[in-house]
Amino acid sequence: MSPAGRAGGYEPKSGGNYPAATAAASQRHRRDTPIDSFNVHRTPSVGRYLCYRGIVACMPDHRDLISELFSVVGRFRRQLRRSTGGGFDATGLTQSQGELLRLVGRRPDISVRESAAELSLVPNTASTLVSRLVADGLLSRTVDDADRRVVRLRLTPPAQAIADESRAARRAALGAALAQLDDSQITDLANGLDVMTELTRLLHEAEQGDE
Repeated sequence: MSPAGRAGGYEPKSGGNYPAATAAASQRHRRDTPIDSFNVHRTPSVGRYLCYRGIVACMPDHRDLISELFSVVGRFRRQLRRSTGGGFDATGLTQSQGELLRLVGRRPDISVRESAAELSLVPNTASTLVSRLVADGLLSRTVDDADRRVVRLRLTPPAQAIADESRAARRAALGAALAQLDDSQITDLANGLDVMTELTRLLHEAEQGDE
């Protein structure tokens, strides 16, 4: 990396086909413009652009952490399904259908709109999922007495039986695994859950800001 790059200037990709005049101007700009002169917080789009282009040299690299996060969370979910029989996942339903049924099982009488927001689905997609699950005999829907525009969801008895069995199996499997951890590991896990909750909130805020 050039001295300008180490000072925080924009370091173009090596081997780039830049015209001589453009390259010279770029060198002068990088030499004469310290990184502090870039206001990366002016707007979200400018900040994202500068980060993506690598202008902010001091930005920490979280790629390894991101990859590990995907890997660990994915392995945990797959292992939990294998250890507990899968619940709704073992019935041939799609992942989205299973997630909707589990949500309704946790929150009986949730509305279609609320379930769409909770699962980050557009309302039309949620309505399509609901219609399919109603047709399959796994969901029931009723109109809210106070507001006829609101549709409430509940599991049917067959779906409730699957949900209850799956929840009991998951609790038993996780309880047995947690019993093998020491106190410091339990504390680390609890702190990690707090961080995951914050990550979820930040992702949700970013999603809302892009709409």
